[in-house]
Amino acid sequence: MTEKKDDIVPINFKCDAELAEQFKKVTKAKGYSQSLVLRELMKEYVKKNGQANLFD
Repeated sequence: MTEKKDDIVPINFKCDAELAEQFKKVTKAKGYSQSLVLRELMKEYVKKNGQANLFD
């Protein structure tokens, strides 16, 4: 999948401050951006659960 600038949208959400800090440290240590890791997690979730199951 090729992403164009027009296809990218911001997503904001809240989480525990400690979790956010740990996530920031781990992604930085691994050399990944937080956005990249979250996008990959989202792709895996959709792949596993399918769009049809989101509103069941």
